[in-house]
Amino acid sequence: MIMLIGRVRLGLLTMIPNLAPVVFTLGIMGWFGFPLDMVSLMNASIIVGLAVDDTIHFMHNFRREFEAGNSVEDSVDHTLRSTGQALLFTSCVLACSFLVYTQGYLLHLFAFGVTVSAAIVVAFLADVTLAPALVATFADRLSGREKDA
Repeated sequence: MIMLIGRVRLGLLTMIPNLAPVVFTLGIMGWFGFPLDMVSLMNASIIVGLAVDDTIHFMHNFRREFEAGNSVEDSVDHTLRSTGQALLFTSCVLACSFLVYTQGYLLHLFAFGVTVSAAIVVAFLADVTLAPALVATFADRLSGREKDA
């Protein structure tokens, strides 16, 4: 994330919304009694890969707006209006696509479909709620006024 976004602090900050779906998924697995083994833990890497995509789009557009001189509120608003719709549509398509796995007879396939679909929804919600809250909270530290490590 640091290399993709190009800033150390913003890159580290973006990991929070990306880890939320993984934590949520592990909770779902425990709640439904899905086994926690190597096959099911592979879901975490898939979830992070899917969550990172939306976060990169949000953060890239936010950074571009913010560095153009817009306020944090205006930057978040414009980013959600321009990128948010695409994030919503791709998240819906991905979540519905992974639900196909719930029709499988193997417990691992069913668990994979449920957990990854739910994680995609949580990743979207984190990107449109948690990510804007984080950048608003830490905007003064993210601005170009101070030196980034």
